[in-house]
Amino acid sequence: MTYRGKVVDFAIMQQVLVEDEWTEVTRIDTKHGEVHRHNFTCDGAEDRIVIEKIPTACGNSWDFVDSWFQKALDIMFNEWESRRTEWRMR
Repeated sequence: MTYRGKVVDFAIMQQVLVEDEWTEVTRIDTKHGEVHRHNFTCDGAEDRIVIEKIPTACGNSWDFVDSWFQKALDIMFNEWESRRTEWRMR
């Protein structure tokens, strides 16, 4: 979601097609007041890892989330192959 030209909320997901159905491998999102990652397994288990709390003081949370959007895209792009391999092995 954007507001005043800034990304203020996001969820970036990586999925694989399994038997004609999209299945989530990993996701980075900004719910619950933090940037965090969900790593899923092929059997549906989930690891939730907090990356960084979103600051609420001084009204800079929009800038913080906006700056994390590109970082999260880069992480997802750079780790795609390793996450897919790990997902299949678990």
